[in-house]
Amino acid sequence: METAKQESDNPLSTIHEREGSTMADKKAKKRIQMVCSICGGTNVKADAYAEWDVENQMWTLAGDPFDKGSYCDDCDGETRIIEKKL
Repeated sequence: METAKQESDNPLSTIHEREGSTMADKKAKKRIQMVCSICGGTNVKADAYAEWDVENQMWTLAGDPFDKGSYCDDCDGETRIIEKKL
């Protein structure tokens, strides 16, 4: 019981929880799928940089994947990835 009270007294925790709900609501409303601009296939990959996160001891993506360097397994070649609304 004491732990729950401490969490609810933390204003940053409350803000984070509200923001998390808002982000989940936005994601539920706007669902997309990444597809190949050539064949429309969904088996696509994109190049990205990763950086080492010392605190979490893991690799994390740095920024968004690039438009250049995308690949489609369905048509077996380089492509440009586009968003398709679901």
